[in-house]
Amino acid sequence: MSNDTIRVLYVEDDPYDVTILQETLRSTKGFQNEYTIDHAGDLIDGLNMVGEHHYDAILLDLNLPEGAGEKNVKIFKKHAPQTPIICLTSTNCDRLAMEALREGAQEFIVKGYGNAYVLNRIIRSSIFRQNIENALRNQAQFDNNTGLPNNVFLSQTVNSFIKKAEEWGHQDAMMIMSISNFKNIYAQFGREVAREVGIRTVKNMREGLREEFAGSLNEGEFLIYVHNNALHDIGRSISDLSEKLIDRCSTQYSIKGRAVDVTVNIGAAVFPDTGQNYDELLDSAYDALFIATSYGHSKYCMANEELIEPAGTRAASGANL
Repeated sequence: MSNDTIRVLYVEDDPYDVTILQETLRSTKGFQNEYTIDHAGDLIDGLNMVGEHHYDAILLDLNLPEGAGEKNVKIFKKHAPQTPIICLTSTNCDRLAMEALREGAQEFIVKGYGNAYVLNRIIRSSIFRQNIENALRNQAQFDNNTGLPNNVFLSQTVNSFIKKAEEWGHQDAMMIMSISNFKNIYAQFGREVAREVGIRTVKNMREGLREEFAGSLNEGEFLIYVHNNALHDIGRSISDLSEKLIDRCSTQYSIKGRAVDVTVNIGAAVFPDTGQNYDELLDSAYDALFIATSYGHSKYCMANEELIEPAGTRAASGANL
């Protein structure tokens, strides 16, 4: 939402109701913002428009040809989880209102009740509350330093990936990349330098990823989930990615005038061979990481496999300063 315009999507199959709402919002006096109102005549058009544009709020009729009731809220909340949904209906029903709110709607309005001032207040307060909810959710689910999903979010997300891999008969993999000397960096250079090392390592790691999902397990430890398919050898995928990440992330940084050497190790576990769910894969990957770390830096290991040392791994040489 800019200082000048609030962009709203109104999903409504009755053209008369659309005209009434447009005229109501345009007649508002004393508000700083103006409205841009896009109209979708049914659920499908509405979902397509949500996928193509950003909206500050969605006004949603609960009685559409394709469906009625709180299910409409559930559908839009799935496709636009961070956008406030304000339900409009001609039915004054407390049960329906509570069900819509339970599915994630911010407000419930009965058509014909309330004037332009009230409607404006409802839209603005819904946007405000949704922004607070989004910020709290991001704070709970993402690491403040790196911006990566944290432990709260990882288990649910990875288990959904595993379920899809099981349905398609794919071998996927979970990798743990660890800054093996992170504690030493913390002890020698202090909190701020260690934090900066983590941020720069994540930047290098992300640049080495393609479609892989990454998250933060602990300070200096990162989870990478490798999506695979039946056409590719999972062992080869792990090997190629591990060598790329070790090459990018085992390096030296200049931070506050100090040369900080960083070394990483990687442990990997394969679904379904060495784990059937998030916890099992995590344990197996940690076991492999322990083996890699115990033999020295810049190595990776697959669960139930022998230690592998990347060929041609560069030593810390001052790159990526």
